[in-house]
Amino acid sequence: FNSLTLSPALSALLLKGHGHAPASAHAHAADGQHGHGHAKAEALRALTEIGYSYVIALALATPRALAIVMVLPVFTRLGLTGMPRQGAAMALAIPLIPYVQAELLQLDIVTPLPYAALIAKEVAIGLLLGTLFSLPFWAVDIAGGLMDFARGASIGGTIDPSSGEEDPFTG
Repeated sequence: FNSLTLSPALSALLLKGHGHAPASAHAHAADGQHGHGHAKAEALRALTEIGYSYVIALALATPRALAIVMVLPVFTRLGLTGMPRQGAAMALAIPLIPYVQAELLQLDIVTPLPYAALIAKEVAIGLLLGTLFSLPFWAVDIAGGLMDFARGASIGGTIDPSSGEEDPFTG
């Protein structure tokens, strides 16, 4: 929680389990002004806010990774579709959450329109990166096709069941 500030109720609840509850938490309990239920509700609200920021950060980090996974031949040749592809994209996006969250804390976004613009930007960057990362794979594929054509192997092509396209025997 380096970049987040915890509410007093959450910090009191977290520290209470370790025997380090701040004096203000004991004072509130002694006064009877705030019952134990109120402290739990306040802690739950604070945890929800923290979880919400992680969900937003994941939602902004995943589109770039998903666009890369959709374009990169390594993932398309494996036959990843649907949920496995989205899972792979989320697995690539999870390490980025703290960085995205730190950037979000600097921005003051109150309407959904900037989030939509950020997601569109992330998809565009992901498509560009996916295309750049795919170029070496496509170059090798084209070179293999040219070599097959030069030696006459293009006559006996096969149908690739995963893509439905005709592929030469050598790749």
